[in-house]
Amino acid sequence: MEGEKKSNYAVIAVAIVFVIGLAVYTQYRISATNTELDRVAITMATAAQSGTQQAEPRGISQQMEINYNTDGYNTLLKYYKSINLDAEQSKKVAGLDVELPCCGFQKIVTKTDGTADFPGSCHCGHHDAMYGLAKYMVQKGYSREEMQKELDVWKEVFFPTQGGGNLGGCA
Repeated sequence: MEGEKKSNYAVIAVAIVFVIGLAVYTQYRISATNTELDRVAITMATAAQSGTQQAEPRGISQQMEINYNTDGYNTLLKYYKSINLDAEQSKKVAGLDVELPCCGFQKIVTKTDGTADFPGSCHCGHHDAMYGLAKYMVQKGYSREEMQKELDVWKEVFFPTQGGGNLGGCA
């Protein structure tokens, strides 16, 4: 009986040591995790201060119910295919700056009569989306300056300053 008592005390002692060890290990892991979270927070704050973090686009597309995402990109592609402009509207979009780093194409081609020559312009996905935006905006009565400003916002959406495009396609 005395042997069993000693055996029970030994099991209890081992269990207590195990629980204490587990508690110490858990506290160590929590501390290490908090240290890592602090490091990430500092890195993010530094990036935000230096301007390297991607900012939310600041334009008017969302007021027109066009989001700066894949859905918005697809909406602009649909506008390009479905909106037909009259001669006056076409003249307002001709020559708008649509230069992107994916190709050397710079402006919506202008025909001799001053109207836009969409068939003669670049037809990568990015440019077609930009033409769709221009067509939609001119149809809604936006000025040439407002159209150019919003096209410039979409250029940044397609090709953020820190690198390659994150939306749409050049093919």
